[in-house]
Amino acid sequence: MSQRETHHANLSLEQTLQALTLQSKRAPVHAFLRAIDLREAITPHLLRAIDDVTSDPARFVDQARYALHIHAMYLLAQFREKRAYRSIVRMVEHPGSTPSDLLGDALPECLAPVLCSVYDGDPEPLMRMIENDTLDECVRATALNTIPLLVRSEQMSREEASTYFRALFQGRLERESNHAWVALAMAVADCQMPELMDHVRNAFADGLIWTYAVGLDDIEMLVSYPLHLHRRPTIVTDAISLLVPSWQPPSPKKQSSSKQPSAPKPVAGPRPRKPRPNDPCPCRSGKNYKNCCGPVG
Repeated sequence: MSQRETHHANLSLEQTLQALTLQSKRAPVHAFLRAIDLREAITPHLLRAIDDVTSDPARFVDQARYALHIHAMYLLAQFREKRAYRSIVRMVEHPGSTPSDLLGDALPECLAPVLCSVYDGDPEPLMRMIENDTLDECVRATALNTIPLLVRSEQMSREEASTYFRALFQGRLERESNHAWVALAMAVADCQMPELMDHVRNAFADGLIWTYAVGLDDIEMLVSYPLHLHRRPTIVTDAISLLVPSWQPPSPKKQSSSKQPSAPKPVAGPRPRKPRPNDPCPCRSGKNYKNCCGPVG
């Protein structure tokens, strides 16, 4: 057993929660590993951490290093804990910039796969967020981005998603250009729904979809692409990979054989670059990162 494995195996439940509570320069990988070992015991504490932030967000917005609610989301997503679905939705349904202040980069980068992983089968909370024009536009766009993931993970039928998207085009989404319209057009492309392209074309013609964010030609091309060419991750299978994108889970040890040469070790790819201020925002709103989900200041 390695030193790291020994370290995380010796953590108590209280020590694990403490290590998950505050952000530090080094990602708390050891605490994540121990939390996974303690899944049954730690799950109620993780759910409570999200509920605590939801009930009094102002208390936590000012605590820049507090991160237990974010780490809880990641772990509960790996656990496929359906009780977390509505708790997370309530946390991001606060008006204004509160969700961005609470979640930072985790909002545009990780919330959609997290929601997909804890989805309890009821799309109403997602639809409520999408259609609520008082919410942060990044939250609404992320809720829309979740639906293609649900379709790909076979938690929502393509027909159900198509019917809902059609209803959005026909009036359930306010007729004002915003992040949600860009996300809706991209969702049609992600789900490969050519039957909705007339609605997409009309939305472009009416100026509802920002052409500097995505062009009609782009949507036409993506709709016709083979699905595997623009597939994004759906279910969270390794919470640590959300915390450390370059994380590679340790592979099981194989018995050495003198007859067969060992395979070359895989070379890890470069860690994804964090968006720069003038890069397109990861939430796919079409705005620059600094003017959308980027941290203020």
